Amino acid sequence: MSTLKKTCLALCLTILLSALGCESSPPARKVSATPIAQEISTGVGVIQKTSDAGTKGPMFVFEEVHTSRVGQLQIAIMLLRLHDKYGLKKIGLEGGIWSGRPLDSKWYHNLDGGGARSEKEDVAVRLVAEGEISSSELMAMLFPDVEVYGVEDAAQYGQAPTKGSPEFEYLLAISEKSLSNSDLSKVAALLKQKKNKQAFEYMLTADPWVKEQYDSLRTSSNVSSEQLVDRLHQIQNKARQVGARVSPQAEQDMASEIQFFVTASARSNTMVQNTLQIPGATSGVPIGMIVGAAHADKVAALLAQQGVSFALIRPLDLDSKVGSMTAAEYERKTEGKWARNNPGTLGYVLNSHRKPPPVVERAAGQSYASMQYASMLLARGARSGGAFPDNVWPQLANLPGLRVDRQSISKDGYDVIFCAWLKQDDGTEKEVWARVGTVPYSGGNQSLEQKLENTVQALKSESEGGGGGGKDGNGKHTANSGGEEPPEGRDSHLADDVERKGSTISRVGMDTLAVYGSSREDVKRVGKISI
Repeated sequence: MSTLKKTCLALCLTILLSALGCESSPPARKVSATPIAQEISTGVGVIQKTSDAGTKGPMFVFEEVHTSRVGQLQIAIMLLRLHDKYGLKKIGLEGGIWSGRPLDSKWYHNLDGGGARSEKEDVAVRLVAEGEISSSELMAMLFPDVEVYGVEDAAQYGQAPTKGSPEFEYLLAISEKSLSNSDLSKVAALLKQKKNKQAFEYMLTADPWVKEQYDSLRTSSNVSSEQLVDRLHQIQNKARQVGARVSPQAEQDMASEIQFFVTASARSNTMVQNTLQIPGATSGVPIGMIVGAAHADKVAALLAQQGVSFALIRPLDLDSKVGSMTAAEYERKTEGKWARNNPGTLGYVLNSHRKPPPVVERAAGQSYASMQYASMLLARGARSGGAFPDNVWPQLANLPGLRVDRQSISKDGYDVIFCAWLKQDDGTEKEVWARVGTVPYSGGNQSLEQKLENTVQALKSESEGGGGGGKDGNGKHTANSGGEEPPEGRDSHLADDVERKGSTISRVGMDTLAVYGSSREDVKRVGKISI
């Protein structure tokens, strides 16, 4: 056969194989999850399980407790390391509904024409520290090459947990059957003294079996859905065995709660299947997955069954009470409101109009971030000198979901007072007034990872009561004697709030503070906040 014929034959064979989808490209390089997990978790996470046996992946599953702000920041650090060092570009997110497309965060990428990187980082880090967005939303907002996909099924995700705690009524009824006459007398005496909490606590700890179940349920935030279903069935069975009497409502609520966790277990499978459908999920490039602690064990088992190389990683502060959202904050967020609701915060002004998340795709989320960004620019512009506000107006004129009233802008020393209209999800606009200012900050030009790490330490320090001015009985910082200056030491407390004259002075950037209200008088009466 001539050389020409051989060449033509080879070319025809290549074209044929390509047409059949069988081109002879080299297989994707296998990447082991374990050594990468060890590197990215250093100082911020704990590896729970790894498997390098699979041919797909690697998948990095981050276990979260939804109320832990510190945990979210630590996960953000690990995602950032995965992105910067190993090319992470895809993340599957519990809580978002699967649509086959990533969350739309282009509006944030295009703030200020795609510039102002440091300021956009400051706002995004602050939103995580406030509990308003998650670690994966931060990644989508700051990195145009990162895509975050919701991986839930709407039908499964729509089932809500019961409002009450029927398991505790069951345990009280079981305990009543085992209490001695002396125990019953003590409980009766406590109830007569109207010490109901102490009476119930005594009943739930007197019987060893009841105490074991009670203690387990109180620390169940990192227990799997399957374990919770098993535990609730055990409580039901024990009640039947001892003849404990519970109300019909408690029986109904217990059945609903069990069904909720059965569905949660099924959601684990749905989330794994949808994450594996993400384009590029099995290409040998790392992919992230964010799930609640109740799903973690089953997700790991399912990934192993699917032949996926994976690492399951828990942030160091998975369920720490330090830096966590309060029950009220989390409940507001699940109801589609802003978590922060102190007078003087942006959430307090907007909550009555807020629609459900996810924040990154909603008009209200865009206007919220734009307002904080505008606050930062105006505060820094007033401090920098020059023809204010001309020196920052070009950056403010076209922010998504926000109209700043230029005529309202006024200076009070280094403080700036202004009005803006924030677009809401129903198309209406909400008028918001702000007083913004600047404080000394010695951090200099920091990397995004340093900002995240410093905010973690600030949240911990705030919760543990270290430094930064006086604190009231609720652990909030208070202005010195109601004076006109914020307390000293704020440079070491980047995440705390200051209460003054019924309003909250809060951070919007590493060197900027803000107070929000519904009128000029709301923010004016707080007094100067710049140092």
